[in-house]
Amino acid sequence: MDIRSGAEAGPSDSRRSRRSPRKTDRQRVRTGCFTCRGRRVKCGEEKPTCKRCQTGNRECVYGNGERAPKRGPPKAWPELPALEPRPEVGPFLAAQFAGPASASSSEPIRLESPPSPRPSTTSEGVYEHGLSPTFSAELLPDVEAVEVPPSNFHYQIGGFEEFYPSNSAWMSTLTNDGEPPALLPGLSDVERQALEYYDTNANFGFASKPAGFSTYKILRQVAEQSTVGLHLLLAASFAELACDPDTRNLGLNAENHYKVGVDNLEPLLSSPTSDAMVVMACFWFMYLYQKRWRTAETWCWATLSSFMANFFERTSLHLLLSSEPNMDAGQPILGSPLRRAVMARLTVWLYGIDAQGCSHGEGGSLAQLIQRSISTAGLLRIFDTSREEFPLRWGDGYPADMVVDDLTNAPALELLHHTWAILQEINDEASNFRCPIKPERANRILLELDTMRRRYPISLVFRLTESHELERGRLLGNCDWAVGNFYAARIYLFRCSLSKKDHDLDSGAGSTIAQTVTDLIGLLQRTLRSGDNYQVDRMQFALFWAGVESPVRGATGKWIRSKLWRRGLAQPLQTIMLEQLELGKRATIERIRQVCIEVRGDDAT
Repeated sequence: MDIRSGAEAGPSDSRRSRRSPRKTDRQRVRTGCFTCRGRRVKCGEEKPTCKRCQTGNRECVYGNGERAPKRGPPKAWPELPALEPRPEVGPFLAAQFAGPASASSSEPIRLESPPSPRPSTTSEGVYEHGLSPTFSAELLPDVEAVEVPPSNFHYQIGGFEEFYPSNSAWMSTLTNDGEPPALLPGLSDVERQALEYYDTNANFGFASKPAGFSTYKILRQVAEQSTVGLHLLLAASFAELACDPDTRNLGLNAENHYKVGVDNLEPLLSSPTSDAMVVMACFWFMYLYQKRWRTAETWCWATLSSFMANFFERTSLHLLLSSEPNMDAGQPILGSPLRRAVMARLTVWLYGIDAQGCSHGEGGSLAQLIQRSISTAGLLRIFDTSREEFPLRWGDGYPADMVVDDLTNAPALELLHHTWAILQEINDEASNFRCPIKPERANRILLELDTMRRRYPISLVFRLTESHELERGRLLGNCDWAVGNFYAARIYLFRCSLSKKDHDLDSGAGSTIAQTVTDLIGLLQRTLRSGDNYQVDRMQFALFWAGVESPVRGATGKWIRSKLWRRGLAQPLQTIMLEQLELGKRATIERIRQVCIEVRGDDAT
């Protein structure tokens, strides 16, 4: 790969390669609203608010710079309180986020200059990816050296645009309201625009909460307290933008912000006075970057999962978060109830992603640590604590329609969180190549899944997914996401429980899971026909396990592969489906994980 030309293949390339070639005389229309264009969906161009934005309760922005009002109160979301410049590392919204007392003694931050020296280079002008060699080097895989621009390249915030400016018409239309934040000196125009994109458009194919009142809004302020956090936030935002062909050249910005952020992560991880909330935010931004940008596969999610598990074990953060609130008094790592809620939210997200990755051999260290250290009740307590985040952050300023939105979506998110916990139970039972799971254990997990499905109001979530509405909106989208994970977990449990004789395709064992596969494929077709690429993004895990139980030939298998854009899942699925067709046997869990690991190994080399 030539890093200067940004020629690395990314997720958008794999999707585009399956489309028919465009006619050379076709002109791309650029009159839709920026919100739809940022989400990469077709805009109906209704004004002042297009139908998609109105249905999804999103802010609709057109090229004239005027922003259409959203439905219902409030007409304008209140801005976060301005932060005063602070010389210390760690304090975050001091009135509400009372951090560790020792943070006040930290060294000053200067965002315009990273605290560590420039990465070492060789005479050929190359550097190596990864953390500094003095920190847990044994956890890092061997990676190839990557070419970088010559010595005039800048390795600090504000310098990337000088070597590699953005020529994107989309980026040039972005505007900045007011002066840059006081804590962000030295940012280039393209970096400020990436932050504006983060604030207004980016949900990273994970959360669907409106940007004005979301966890990402809070994480923006967390990241501003640390040079490392800001670098990694910018890396995630640039990587998201680089998936669009119009802003493809921003991939270089993403790579180098990520490189600097990772190189300077050592002080945060090794210092006993580091703010745990900042560290967890850094972990999340690293995941978002790895999810989007292919070069991250050189040290993959499995390595990051190990770092996170080490950090949680050293700080006992998962034990503190799972305890009763009145039992963690005097623990400065948690601080105020708001800090506790934000860290609980990040723990839930990181745990869920790690549990999903573990099912196909990618990561699992963090999810395994949490699952084996605390009870199911303690894990669900963390889930409940995370729901307190928004009312604690905005207080009386939290709009009534957002409160209604939280209550409406609560059953779907409860189902999703509980499914992640059960998924990790399956991972633990199937770990260390102990498949098949013993029948009594498999039946216990299956009973837990069925009991959860029948419980009110979760039972209503399943009913909502049967809707044939084209525009799914936030509620139906979350219901589809949660139920899709539920069905995928059942298919995964089925595969982990198969005896040797049941692996034959004509053994009849498939009849026990056939209805689940049919229900999942029907749900996927309903939720993905709207063309919302972010929903496709959220359903990758469900698509993979639906494909494992589908024939490679025929319309269904072809359709699933066309929607599975993550190469780390798409290529293994194709290999598995072909092997099952050729051998007449279902692939074992060990074989599925082996194929996934081999693909990642090929990417790294």
